[in-house]
Amino acid sequence: MPETSRFRLVLPGPALSLAVAADGSTIVAGDRNGNLTVSDGEGALLWQRKLGEGIHGVAVSRDGQRIVCGSKDCQLRMFTRAGELEWEQPLGKSVWSLAMDPGGNFLATGTGDSVAFYTDGGILVWEYETARAMVGVSVSRAGSRIIACGDEQLFCLGKEGRLQWQQRRDDSLWDAAISADGERVLLGGWDRSVHGLDGTGGDRWNYLTGGYVRSVTVLEDGGALAGSHDGLLYRLSAGGELQDSRRP
Repeated sequence: MPETSRFRLVLPGPALSLAVAADGSTIVAGDRNGNLTVSDGEGALLWQRKLGEGIHGVAVSRDGQRIVCGSKDCQLRMFTRAGELEWEQPLGKSVWSLAMDPGGNFLATGTGDSVAFYTDGGILVWEYETARAMVGVSVSRAGSRIIACGDEQLFCLGKEGRLQWQQRRDDSLWDAAISADGERVLLGGWDRSVHGLDGTGGDRWNYLTGGYVRSVTVLEDGGALAGSHDGLLYRLSAGGELQDSRRP
């Protein structure tokens, strides 16, 4: 397919995390130098703030009005779209991944040795120890299921913080995502494949790319969007068939 771009947003440092509001109104990026960059849906800069260290996790509400970020400075922060700080929560641990549930009521963080679950006001609900860094985390609607990964381990937790199931995969994982209804799970990692699982952890399909898969997202139609180190973005159907690939 021919390359098409709506805009090009240049960050002050290497990008580590990216989130886009469901309505497309707000784009948020965190970089290795600790900068949080917020633009509108056309790429026009709204504001930018230096927060300290590498920002490995960002999330934005569906309407783009609330932005949360977590970084290696061990802080969790919530901002308004206008750039006002709503709250700041010291965690005592670096944040390696971050997600907001589709309703915007709950947050999940992956730290160096745990998965933690918070209200949208920054109040800790529970923390589950994993003994390894959680580089990918995702939350279904109302926090009914939390999926998280690190090394070869994949965890699925319930809203109360109890382990629903756990798997040891064949290769190290880089990212995991779960659908809003909690019935579809995507994985990406060193084996260069995008894996589709059901809500109980059963394998359904896999698609081989040309490089290790660093990021995966479940689309609203049940399909997948994945970024690979072969330089391509892949769009897959709900059954794992290739629909499109682009080189940004």
